[in-house]
Amino acid sequence: MTTGPMRNTMETTSEIEVGDTVWTVPYNETQPRQVVVHKLHNEDDAGPCLGVVDTTNGKHRVVLTTWCADSRAAAKVLYTQRKAADEAK
Repeated sequence: MTTGPMRNTMETTSEIEVGDTVWTVPYNETQPRQVVVHKLHNEDDAGPCLGVVDTTNGKHRVVLTTWCADSRAAAKVLYTQRKAADEAK
């Protein structure tokens, strides 16, 4: 697992390694989830993504790196910003 300064957001997969634990609010959910990265997807049409496994229920998901943060609170802030931007469209 990567150590060092805490990141509020992760813009690229270069900041993340397989095995890292991050927080995200997956699509169609409203609460932050702690997930473990199991695959890096650098060339997705939507942008850099991560293949992750939810630590609470074992679900496999793919999430954008920009939806991920190092803390539950930061992930919730990202979700709130994302939701507001979607509603403004």
